[in-house]
Amino acid sequence: MDLLVDPVLYAIPDLNQNSEAHIQFVDSLATWTEEFFAKRHNFYVWQDCMDALNEADCFPYPHNLRKLWALADEQIISPDMVWAACCRLFEIPYLEQWIEDPNMHDILIDDTEFDVRPDLLDRLPPSVALTFQKALGRIAYVKATRDDTPATDMMLVTHPVDAETVAEIAAYVVADGHDDRIEAELPLAITPEDLESVNDIASQWQNAEQTIQGLAKDMMRKGDLLADAKLATFSIGPDFVSSIARHHFDRRPGWLQQIYRRCVLLLTGNATTNPDKHHTLHKHDQIKRGPWGAWRIHVTGSPMAIRLHYWRQGNHYLLMHIVPHENYHIDDPHI
Repeated sequence: MDLLVDPVLYAIPDLNQNSEAHIQFVDSLATWTEEFFAKRHNFYVWQDCMDALNEADCFPYPHNLRKLWALADEQIISPDMVWAACCRLFEIPYLEQWIEDPNMHDILIDDTEFDVRPDLLDRLPPSVALTFQKALGRIAYVKATRDDTPATDMMLVTHPVDAETVAEIAAYVVADGHDDRIEAELPLAITPEDLESVNDIASQWQNAEQTIQGLAKDMMRKGDLLADAKLATFSIGPDFVSSIARHHFDRRPGWLQQIYRRCVLLLTGNATTNPDKHHTLHKHDQIKRGPWGAWRIHVTGSPMAIRLHYWRQGNHYLLMHIVPHENYHIDDPHI
């Protein structure tokens, strides 16, 4: 798995937060350092963000911690212990070098036309937030316009934010002499267990019913769903798994994770109500077969633009196909 590290992971909390926030900050650093040591995944940072953090004296260097925590009533934890626990996280390579796109920094991001939900910028110092905004905009552009880039399946290592697991990025960009409005999604990894969940799905995705049930339990355990959430009655259509393979959506663990996560949200009544992302199959014309109605829901944004087609009868769902955006086909329901 390829992981971009959110600069918030490095930014020392200010003193208006309680000591528990500082302890959680150190614990997160130590946890991700251990994962970095394990070498199971590829970690990357954005160079300009690291430079901005350094200039803002936000890095958890011992002298920065001593200076900040000296203003508190008591020392929260040993600064030297913090540094010993996390110093290896400063060895992470720069993402720009990995993507190897010489035009990456030529992509211009309009600061006034940028939006990310949940808000990943508000909790950063202003100078760091500005560089991270540009980083997210450029990554979104690459994800939205190229399906062969290593960034396609990237996740963001970050701190908890509004109980969300995916960041939705919308930006107005100028690249190669053209301007465009782009949208992209960036899955979030709050703990290393989130990476294990992605790997689990990648290893068992062909058993769709088991994967949905297992992911639902995992999401309830992590608080992504209410502890008493229930899956609606559902069946897996005969082409569901085959359609994933046929359109090569099984090539990226991140795509599989988003497909099955969307199924769980749908079946627990937590799917999006945005009519542009969740609507009847032909939007203004309900296709029906007996008591069944055909529906379509957004799974990912461009460039793959994956959609789920399903039949619904009351609170009974029949998951039929995983298809690219331009495909509006659905087989008849067979129950």
